[in-house]
Amino acid sequence: MNIAYITKEDPTNRSYWSGTSFFIYQCLINTNNNVICLGPLNDFFRIFFILIEKFFSLFNIKYDSHRSIFLSKFYAFQIRRKLKKYFKKIDIIIVHQGTLVSFLHTDIPIVIWTDATFNLYSNSYYKNFTLHKNNFNNGNYLESLSLNKAQNIIYSSKWAVNDAINFYNIPRTKIIHIPFGANFLSLPIISTISKNILRKKKSKICKLITIGVDWKRKGINKSIEVVKRLNDLGLKSTLNIIGVQNKDKKNYGKNILIYDYIDKKLNEGEKKISQLLLKAHFFLLLSDAETFGIVYAEASAHGLPSLANDINGVSSVVKNKVNGILFDTKDSPEFIAKNIYKLFINKKKYEAFAFRSYNYYLKNLDWNKISVKLSKEVFNKYP
Repeated sequence: MNIAYITKEDPTNRSYWSGTSFFIYQCLINTNNNVICLGPLNDFFRIFFILIEKFFSLFNIKYDSHRSIFLSKFYAFQIRRKLKKYFKKIDIIIVHQGTLVSFLHTDIPIVIWTDATFNLYSNSYYKNFTLHKNNFNNGNYLESLSLNKAQNIIYSSKWAVNDAINFYNIPRTKIIHIPFGANFLSLPIISTISKNILRKKKSKICKLITIGVDWKRKGINKSIEVVKRLNDLGLKSTLNIIGVQNKDKKNYGKNILIYDYIDKKLNEGEKKISQLLLKAHFFLLLSDAETFGIVYAEASAHGLPSLANDINGVSSVVKNKVNGILFDTKDSPEFIAKNIYKLFINKKKYEAFAFRSYNYYLKNLDWNKISVKLSKEVFNKYP
């Protein structure tokens, strides 16, 4: 088939959307279909809506610059022109941003592959803001148009699947659940993972790691408290914090090491993060909002059990007692620390857990396996 992958951004650039746009593109190529990139699109007029977004932010009002009827129509206009100019017959259109096709009129089947509905995104990521009413209504209007227009919708989490059905009244028959994978170009091989797990088993220091940008949303203060409680229990523990922005540069103690942002799209940046993950025993990320959580998949790809809150789409990438432990958001740092302590001191239990985590990645969160699933569950439906 000829598949048109349409993105607002350049899909060959790993900077956008934590690299997921790029890895979806690679995944599509791996299905052995002909993939045509019809992007990036002209995004010039969004500057105006970004200014509006900044203005309302002064009053703690959230205005989403992506949710504009004008922009959506402008994107659809560009896509129609690109489709007309392309000399080959396009069999299917893939987008990961539904607003691109809300006003697109075409007989070509459209498939949306994304991580959340606008309703879920606004209620989780924007919950601490007052939402601009007109902007919020437009967001849901555009979402409903695109979801109803799509031939199939692929969501990376069951959380999103359920919301599309219950909130937007989308038929279950057109929705498919396929997770995202680990966004690394180069991952350690099985023998490296095995040797590393056996080496870490001998360590007397429990090493934890977390990755992200938003200090508050990622629950970093609570993670620091967990490490303190571990040390209080007599287990020497450390926490590496990578890339999380924190304006308060106070000293959190010798057990807490804060790294500046490491650019994973650069080979040396990806290698550095991979090395830090390999040295850690657990991936600790107690976010209060995650549509999916690519970083949990990346932790599993390095043989790390994840410690996470049971929220939003996280349970679609972290399976409790398989490749991690899911906690209630109300669980105290003491409770979490005690669970980590029990796992760490029982070396055989930790070893089994680490291998389980890696095996879960191999079966479910490897982009190569995901491309096979995509072919079977989506592309085989089309002639």
